[in-house]
Amino acid sequence: MLSNLDDTSKNIVKDAVQFYDVTKTGQIDYAMASLGGSIVSTRDTKNHVSSPSETGERSAQQIIEPCTMPGECWAFVGSGAVVIELIGKVNVKAVSVEHTSSSHSLPGLIKSAPKDFSVWGLNSLDDEGQYLGSFSYDINSSPLQYYTVQEPAAIPFRFIELKIHNNHGNPSYTCLYRFRVHGILEPLEQA
Repeated sequence: MLSNLDDTSKNIVKDAVQFYDVTKTGQIDYAMASLGGSIVSTRDTKNHVSSPSETGERSAQQIIEPCTMPGECWAFVGSGAVVIELIGKVNVKAVSVEHTSSSHSLPGLIKSAPKDFSVWGLNSLDDEGQYLGSFSYDINSSPLQYYTVQEPAAIPFRFIELKIHNNHGNPSYTCLYRFRVHGILEPLEQA
């Protein structure tokens, strides 16, 4: 099929496939650590102290890193919240959550996947935040799930707060592998 395309067309297709392979969503992740995103608070969320057969001990930083290998998640007790500083001010259009595939995890670990969560836009850590939507992660669907913002905001945000309300039945901890923020990056202001 590619043999019928000229070199320019082949490069366009190749670049698009590589971008999709890296992002898995076809969109830029404005929370990603390697682009400059960072975890600035986990509010009063308590990390889960686990055994090596569970998740190991990883910080919330794990959720903005690209790896989603089994056990490489941020595990916390019960419900939890995390505030992420984005790479700039972003008009948030969607978010995505990724958990390891149930076929690649130890029996029962899929129940630690987040279930119900809400997303809030903030412009400071003291900001009450603007509600962007409430969503549910389906453990019987794709490991990577995409959610369009339900309450679009008229302003861009510098921070996103993710509040995880419950999981799929694990009584000890919730395990979050990856959280992405998608939208439109506001241009930098000229001095």
